[in-house]
Amino acid sequence: AVVSTQSTGIQINLRMDRHKAVLCPKRLLRCSHINCGDWIQADRLERHEVTCSFRLISCGEEVCEKILAISYEDHMESCPGRLVRCRYCSKAMKHKTLLDHEFWHCFQFAIVLSILFTFFLFWGFDLETIFSHKKV
Repeated sequence: AVVSTQSTGIQINLRMDRHKAVLCPKRLLRCSHINCGDWIQADRLERHEVTCSFRLISCGEEVCEKILAISYEDHMESCPGRLVRCRYCSKAMKHKTLLDHEFWHCFQFAIVLSILFTFFLFWGFDLETIFSHKKV
């Protein structure tokens, strides 16, 4: 079979167009994460999208919605699931459980509270007035 030069040229152009558009590992593709907009070579796109600062991630707390990876540190400053330490016994816990721990479970807080009550009683403070928020 004899192929004319013209049709061979067209076939080569079509293959080259397909290569550039679909097959070439060096073709540029846009990152799929909203707000990123980076153009990445096709052979590097998967690696980029796994580490992209604009990918949605979870902080691990069920109550929190997914956040942008770039916002993770800011989110963790106010996340109810962030780790904090009790100011009385230094036990580590999630922030959302801190108040419950301090008032109902922390032995060190009970000691501080008893010292404060003793101080108030010693100096003649009326605890009923203090805790009822009445103005003296």
